[in-house]
Amino acid sequence: MSGFHHRLLLWAAATDRTFRIEDRNGERFIVGKCIHCNALRTLDLHGEPGPGTTLEHIVPRHHGGTHALANIAIACARCNGQKGSRLDHRPWHDATLQAVITRLKERREARWREAPEAWGLPPRPPEVEGPDPGTPSDHS
Repeated sequence: MSGFHHRLLLWAAATDRTFRIEDRNGERFIVGKCIHCNALRTLDLHGEPGPGTTLEHIVPRHHGGTHALANIAIACARCNGQKGSRLDHRPWHDATLQAVITRLKERREARWREAPEAWGLPPRPPEVEGPDPGTPSDHS
């Protein structure tokens, strides 16, 4: 996994109010909730995901979704995989795909916070060029 991916995970957690730094068995971890099912997810302080923790693109990359912080969240591998296999390759205007994207955008917005300075984050990753989340891609 790349340093860029770790930075995305750290910034996704830092801007999600369900995530906090906790001590567990003498080690510090970032702990919060899956954007889909609210199961606990963990990262180490360098952005290495715990078992079953993944980066979720709310608007799928297949449909032009970017790495913009408003478009990324942390999810269980199970939830992320189910969304990907069931929905991500459907046509852009598919009603079920749009309903899931809308629900996830609302959750991400409700959980939004400014990144805590005390977390000592690495530099914010640059936003990847591409259409704004929610804009249909050429694959639609």
